[in-house]
Amino acid sequence: MDLYNELNYKIKQLNESLKRLSENGSKYAEAERDYKILLRQEVLKLRDEGQAIGVISLTCYGILKLQKLDLKEM
Repeated sequence: MDLYNELNYKIKQLNESLKRLSENGSKYAEAERDYKILLRQEVLKLRDEGQAIGVISLTCYGILKLQKLDLKEM
């Protein structure tokens, strides 16, 4: 019976791990979506302001990283 109980315990652990992986995957996908939306908004804003196209991506990544750091400090 010990082997049977151990097997059931391992199955329970695997199911819990799968549930956490699914939740974390969903959270990651939402965060990635939000990040890409912010990035595109920043690109469009800089293009409207007349920023050179070649430096827009570098500027946007820098701005978003600074905003991310500000959010972590809160």
